[in-house]
Amino acid sequence: MRLYAFGSNGSGQLGLGHEEDMSIPTRCLFEDPSPSPSPSPSYPSTVPAQPSSSKIRRIAAGGNHTLILYQGGSVYAAGSNVDGRCGRDPACGKSESMLRFGRVIVSDPVTGRRVDVFKDVAATWEGSFLVASLDGAIGKEEEEEEEEEEEEVVFALGSGAKGELGLGDGCEKASTAARVSRLPLQAGVGVSGIASGMGHSVVVLSNGEV
Repeated sequence: MRLYAFGSNGSGQLGLGHEEDMSIPTRCLFEDPSPSPSPSPSYPSTVPAQPSSSKIRRIAAGGNHTLILYQGGSVYAAGSNVDGRCGRDPACGKSESMLRFGRVIVSDPVTGRRVDVFKDVAATWEGSFLVASLDGAIGKEEEEEEEEEEEEVVFALGSGAKGELGLGDGCEKASTAARVSRLPLQAGVGVSGIASGMGHSVVVLSNGEV
């Protein structure tokens, strides 16, 4: 499935390989692209490397970044990453903008596990939310052989000066994934949906709570 984008592109949020605004739909690029047979003198001569699952489930557009959730659970991001909103730690010294869509892989701050499969995404103006299902340990030694329960978590990334990240008073930035821990998620209760506007978010739980 090909992806096209157009409009404001000052931070590379269209994933076109450059930061110029685009007035016509143009095919998006992904990291590790293959050469195109017909190079263009103005724009990168590349075509996207296809993700493992080509069907797109959801697209979330923030102010200067974009998230794409594929059917298989992989998430790709492009645009401003000055505060880690695209899932790359800015402390690693890479560019502040991702000009092509790159795979989002985060580390759970509680368990240290690598998380690269998600069930939902949302974006505020400067923030990102990733919903994931984790296999949570029961936590009692005598029950180690019992089946592990699946735990759902919501990760927040990026910035929000007015509480947009849901991380509590005084927490305005998450350059690496942080759990939105005050959601009443527990065994048997997960996230049915999440939606974000410019500066706020709404989460619907599987038990009907909003």
